[in-house]
Amino acid sequence: MGLVICFVLACVAGIVFGGRKALTQARKHEIGAATRTLGWSTLAACAFAFLGTIPTLGWPFRDKTVTVTETVTQTVTETVMVPVRVWRWFVIPKTEMRKEARAKEVEVSVPTEKTVHVFSFALLFSMGIVGLAGGGLYCFVMRMLWRWLG
Repeated sequence: MGLVICFVLACVAGIVFGGRKALTQARKHEIGAATRTLGWSTLAACAFAFLGTIPTLGWPFRDKTVTVTETVTQTVTETVMVPVRVWRWFVIPKTEMRKEARAKEVEVSVPTEKTVHVFSFALLFSMGIVGLAGGGLYCFVMRMLWRWLG
């Protein structure tokens, strides 16, 4: 859908930036001036098709998923054997080992995936191809209108 919008934008821009004038000159049989005006309006159509890919398709930037490690502090409870003094018969002390839970903070590296926008020269080349195709489509449409309108 984005490419269709780019091509429609190219045709509209070409018509606004000289296409009407080229059609008028062609109807008056001033073919040299009409061809020159068509060339300039085709250049405008190419530029608008090239630049139309930026808002419609997000080119020349592409989304790339990157794995990033983040350090996170987690609270871990661990069971520890602790010596405890217990009194027997209120007089005799005795030392026993008992389990006790203790909280401990541990730093853990957690990998997370994030999406980043990176510049791509391949998409810049593709933008150029879309621009040329939009200009070619506009030029074809204008030549067909010349023939149809006489």
